[in-house]
Amino acid sequence: MPVFRRPHVVIVGAGAAGLECARALKEQGGGIDITVLEARERVGGRCYAQDWRLRMPEDGLAPKVSADAWVDLGATWVHGVEGSPLADLAEECHVPLKRVCSGNPWLKPWLLGDQGYLGPCEAPSSASPGKGGYALYRSGRQLAPETVAEGWRGFQRLLGRLSEAAAADTPDTATASRTPLTAVLEGLRSDGGGSTEQMAVEEFGLHLIECWNGGALRQFLLEEFVPTADGLLGDFPGAHCVPGLAPVKPSSWTRAEAGGGGSDGSNSAAGGMFGLMLGLARVALAPEGAEAPGRDAINGAEVRRAAEIRLEAAVTEIVYNADVETATGALQSPGDAAVGIAVAGGERLTSDAVVVTVPLGVLKADAIRFDPPLPEAKRAAIRRLGFCAYMKVILEFSDCFWPLEPTFLGCLDHPGYGGAPRGRIRVFDNLQKLKGVPLLLGTAVGDDAEELRELDDTSVVEDALLSLRAMFGSGVPAPVASLVTRWSDDPWARGSYSFWTTETEETDIDVLAEPVGNQIFFAGEATDGPYQGAVHGAMLSGRRAAAEEV
Repeated sequence: MPVFRRPHVVIVGAGAAGLECARALKEQGGGIDITVLEARERVGGRCYAQDWRLRMPEDGLAPKVSADAWVDLGATWVHGVEGSPLADLAEECHVPLKRVCSGNPWLKPWLLGDQGYLGPCEAPSSASPGKGGYALYRSGRQLAPETVAEGWRGFQRLLGRLSEAAAADTPDTATASRTPLTAVLEGLRSDGGGSTEQMAVEEFGLHLIECWNGGALRQFLLEEFVPTADGLLGDFPGAHCVPGLAPVKPSSWTRAEAGGGGSDGSNSAAGGMFGLMLGLARVALAPEGAEAPGRDAINGAEVRRAAEIRLEAAVTEIVYNADVETATGALQSPGDAAVGIAVAGGERLTSDAVVVTVPLGVLKADAIRFDPPLPEAKRAAIRRLGFCAYMKVILEFSDCFWPLEPTFLGCLDHPGYGGAPRGRIRVFDNLQKLKGVPLLLGTAVGDDAEELRELDDTSVVEDALLSLRAMFGSGVPAPVASLVTRWSDDPWARGSYSFWTTETEETDIDVLAEPVGNQIFFAGEATDGPYQGAVHGAMLSGRRAAAEEV
């Protein structure tokens, strides 16, 4: 009589995709043994936060700090709520979500603050200054609300012209356009009829596109501005696409088919995104029939005992039988394990299947050796997809010298429009407003972030201060504390999130997501077309990989 054993699945990575895949496999039942291998000493991957109260000296500042002083060092935003697995997780974990904007504050910055949602065809109104939105500065002076509103109108018109050009450039929706954005951008810019300040606002809007998509304008395709089915400008197929908006262009993946994520605002989670990942880990990693481990123990020995997870277990090699193909799938055919996994330090495991959820940057660096090598089509897709450099600079000051109402602060000084010298960091999140902590969080993306990577932390902070002093004057003090994130230099990330470049082909995400030999499955935000770059996209990809296995 043959001896049947429980199928064994190894999941590489305990970020959002890996944890959700483990959870989905458990919920599907079938007696599957699951082992999660995580290179870090913690779960969460690129979702990580720090409780800033632990960094603050006991000098009287602590009473000013709100209960939610967690600062996200990685992923921050819950893009959409309705149908989103991330929003569902927040509800399950009793984590409140705070709506920061009714829409996309990067592609539609006029939606922020008191201006509210203007509707798809409405332009920003100077009568509604939006004190909770962007405060924009040029040459040490804050721009008047009327000037900002007119600048946003110019930016909105530019987006409309880009959308029209993209639609005309791709008349056959089954054929991808290869036109670089920069090839048409200058010809579509305003004719100079506006003031210099209004033109500077429009230029700042283009930088916000870089912040959203995760790269430099020169890296983007015009196709990313194809209008969506409802006639609105979306960001198909760019980074972390706007949930709920179905693209005109047909594909094997569509937002309508994917589900998960309504077009209902940009939100932040109390306690940071890391807290949500800890909650997901409690559910996903608890053994069958056992109560999940508590929050405080999720990264410690209790997790190691309570579930099949191994922290500080970096996978270095995956050996599989490329000739094994079964119509029913690897998990439904008991027999000898078909996949070998090598872990740093010499340990080797075997399994029936492996789910690779590591970031695209790790795959690009060939940090995991596949034997035999992955199919050339998949390797080519890995090469062509972009993986952005995104740097955060958190600055703590003894006092708040900036206005309390705005959600974001922006430096408009630009070589093309005069003004004071500024640094590469142009956008600052006002965490005094969001967290009750005297903090500013500056961001650099694309070419700016790549240049800052070459500097030490002290020089990066000085770069941020150069912009702040251009905005508020030379009296801006040095911060009392600071922190610089370097995801591009993190060996377990090697970047922040994926995006389309001028080299990316229409099918690359699908090809990256395809299983190999019914033995190797792929998940992660880079494999999810509709919500590429977003945490909820990573979670959906984990569910998809789990469904492919069983």
